[in-house]
Amino acid sequence: MDIQSINDDIKTRQWVERIKACRESGLPVRKWCKQNNICEQTYYCWLKKLRKMAIETGAVQAP
Repeated sequence: MDIQSINDDIKTRQWVERIKACRESGLPVRKWCKQNNICEQTYYCWLKKLRKMAIETGAVQAP
């Protein structure tokens, strides 16, 4: 495993945790992002990316 793939893995794990925290907060995404100093577009970009990864790995089935 090279440095880039390690960094990608760390970033992916961080975003999984962020999205989980947002959902568990009960707040609307916009408000949670504002409170956590996260760009809402970045949040949704990562959400899309993680959903795609889940489908590709077989963790979930595509609708």
